[in-house]
Amino acid sequence: MKRNKGAYERIIRIISPIDNYGSRISKKLNMTHAHVQKCIQKLLEDGIIIKLPRQTREIILELTGKGERIKQIYIDLDDAYSQNTSEENKNAN
Repeated sequence: MKRNKGAYERIIRIISPIDNYGSRISKKLNMTHAHVQKCIQKLLEDGIIIKLPRQTREIILELTGKGERIKQIYIDLDDAYSQNTSEENKNAN
């Protein structure tokens, strides 16, 4: 069984130097652009991501220190969850 991930978590986890603007994130996550933009606005308000100064048409996004810590917590949570699931499967056999 996999852990259910919400939209905010999925967006935080995917933001990287390659996937760092709304339309690319929405395509990768198979979400509507409007939904991703709404989530991005909330993440901006909460100080989890920032917009970098424009160099091109796209608005480049980057995780803040707070965002990086949250991303790491999600990764650690997945590791703990998968480790727990593996142990349960061993005990079931």
